[in-house]
Amino acid sequence: MRLNDSAAGIPPSLFYADDGVLLAQDLPSLRRLADLLTRWSAETGIAVNVKKCGLVLERAVALDHASDPVLVCGKPLPVVESYTYLVFPIGPNGIDFAAYLSKRISQANGRASFLRLHSDSWGPAHRLRIYGKYLAPVFEYDAPLISAWSHQNEANKKAF
Repeated sequence: MRLNDSAAGIPPSLFYADDGVLLAQDLPSLRRLADLLTRWSAETGIAVNVKKCGLVLERAVALDHASDPVLVCGKPLPVVESYTYLVFPIGPNGIDFAAYLSKRISQANGRASFLRLHSDSWGPAHRLRIYGKYLAPVFEYDAPLISAWSHQNEANKKAF
């Protein structure tokens, strides 16, 4: 059985290159996914570096986990408050967009400050090329996800 074989909707495992995430609603589901990942690792010969893993749990669930940890390849997954997956900080309630946007804005400001310091002699065409190459990607990378998140937040506000 593969990790996403019985998936309906959002798959329980997402992988991109050597980064992956397992999504589960409860500890029994997570344990099942962890067992599947362990079997997959053994079958393919691809090692899972458990030291680089992080398990984000709600406080009450974390207490249950402490007495009976989730194992991958025989090693317990470390519990963390937040975990970064593909540049997005993920906490017990999902992606922490406030922290993410704060970091991205700080990066954009840093790049803009650099450009201001070194751009006195650049013409408008060169400034536009530099903006397109170094500043715009900071926001364009995640624009679809940010847009979906803001639309979801608006829908949730209207529901209450």
